[in-house]
Amino acid sequence: MKAKTVFYAEIHMDIEGTVIDELITTAVEGGSGYWAAFPKYDHREIYKVVDGDEEFLVVDHEDGEKKYLLSQKKIKRGLQAMAEAFPNKFRKMAEGDYDADDADAFLQFCLFGKLVYG
Repeated sequence: MKAKTVFYAEIHMDIEGTVIDELITTAVEGGSGYWAAFPKYDHREIYKVVDGDEEFLVVDHEDGEKKYLLSQKKIKRGLQAMAEAFPNKFRKMAEGDYDADDADAFLQFCLFGKLVYG
């Protein structure tokens, strides 16, 4: 006979800013290019977003009218949303084990709170 009770455990994890910086850079330089454009991309600007000093412009390819701003607050929200939706993928990503598709998913979770494209 199997137990019917389901347990929920919340895990807190420290993630280095450099991992976040590299994830966003990977999304910008490859993973998210099929749906997004980054008109003012400069890698140095990503550091400023991660540190909370700047926002970063993302424009929808399909509809240039749709513009989004990535901020430190949205990064924090995206981390939580992705951890809840894909805990195993999130854990690997936080440890630096990710690819361009994972980086794209992370950027989408930051901007939209869920996967919208792909």
